[in-house]
Amino acid sequence: MYRLNLSACLAQAGDFSAAYRVAESIQVAGIDCPHWLQLMLPVFAWAGDDHRERECRIALDYLREDPDHDGPCSRCE
Repeated sequence: MYRLNLSACLAQAGDFSAAYRVAESIQVAGIDCPHWLQLMLPVFAWAGDDHRERECRIALDYLREDPDHDGPCSRCE
């Protein structure tokens, strides 16, 4: 959870390099936080990490279509 919050803060501050270094060790496919995924999209695009950028987009699409995902995610609770 610490790495998610740290990478999100760094991305929000515009420090994509540091945000990417923190996020490199995070398994994107298991993230259920649309806020984090949205913040990290430009970071992964900036880093040229097409695989993680694609994983973010897939996860965001899944969360938008999931009727059970109405409330806050596990990170934002």
